[in-house]
Amino acid sequence: MSLSIIFGIIFELLRNKRVQAKDLASKFEVSTKSIYRYIDAVGAGGFPVVTYQGKNGGISIDSNYLL
Repeated sequence: MSLSIIFGIIFELLRNKRVQAKDLASKFEVSTKSIYRYIDAVGAGGFPVVTYQGKNGGISIDSNYLL
């Protein structure tokens, strides 16, 4: 796993309210399956990651979390 991608995902999630996995995959030039692996690593690192399903779904960090 690339640490730079993990930090990039964290910064992207902190900057935006909700991001879709396909957009993250496009930005970091990896597959969506890899993005989900990275998201698992972000969650294991202590960040409260929340995923939403459906048409307006995506990935975000809990809105009550402060860095």
